[in-house]
Formats: sequence, C-alpha cells, structure tokens
Amino acid sequence: MVALLSSHQAQEDGTWGPDHGAWTVLKFLYPGADVPGFQLSIDMSRDFLWHLEIGRTLSELRDRGVFILGSGNVVHNLAMLSQNNTPPDFALEFDSLFAERLDFVALADRNGMSPCYVRRTHPPITTFPH
Repeated sequence: MVALLSSHQAQEDGTWGPDHGAWTVLKFLYPGADVPGFQLSIDMSRDFLWHLEIGRTLSELRDRGVFILGSGNVVHNLAMLSQNNTPPDFALEFDSLFAERLDFVALADRNGMSPCYVRRTHPPITTFPH
C-alpha cells in the first residue's frame, strides 16, 4: 500500500492500532478478524482535493478484487453533540445533500456546497487534535 501511495508520501506506522472508526465497523463485519486490512489517516497539512486524489489512486484496487471500506461520520462536529442525541437540522440537511452527491466529482466540488455546511459539518478544530 505504501508503494501504491508513494506519490502521496505514504508511510507505514504500526505504533497505533486501528481507530474506532475502523474497528467498530470491522468487528461486526469480520468478528473473527480473519481479513487483512489497513487504515489511512487524514493529513491535516493537506487540502480536501489531495485526499480525494488518494481515493482515486486507491480505486484501482477495486479492479484487483480488493474490498475498500470507508467509515466515519458524514457530519463530525463534536462541539454540536446534543444531550438528547437528536441531530441538529444542519446535520440532517447535509446528510441528505451528501447522499444526493454521492459520487467523486460532486463531492469534490466544495464550492458548490453552502459554506455553512462545510464549516459546520467538519470544523477543523473539533475534527483534528492539535
């Protein structure tokens, strides 16, 4: 995988185990942990389009029969969590917009999305630790 992503300066790092966004999904899909896997992390120093390009590069693995699973939340704003677990209206609206645009080109067009969605659904301060 590191070789495939060499254009993106990928590095192997075995010091961390899988993030909860990966293992919480995989433990139900493969409870015997009998499939190989790897996890990619977001590079905070890179922009959105750089990360989408990683996805484009990895897409060639589908042609080789590799199962690619993306996990995480469409909306990830920890500061907006409510006590009653009711999602805010903007989160529901963005979730619907995301489902409508569920293809590479449309999601890459962040300019076509309301700036309110981009700022509120994935604020960098709550998403990435310093």
